[in-house]
Amino acid sequence: MAITRMLMPDEATIKTVLLRLDPRLHRRVEGLAQRSRRSVHAQLLWLIERALETAEQAEGLSDAELH
Repeated sequence: MAITRMLMPDEATIKTVLLRLDPRLHRRVEGLAQRSRRSVHAQLLWLIERALETAEQAEGLSDAELH
């Protein structure tokens, strides 16, 4: 599966959310981020994007239906 690089929107369009993580989950994300040389924030964005692409493919959704 090819993961495309996300285009980052400008600061005015970024949504802010509060995310509470179990400490064990945070440590796992932090470890992945360090190995990938990303920030925890960037790693979470990458993981969310990857999970959404996988879920959308499993549902058989086309790009036109997603946007």
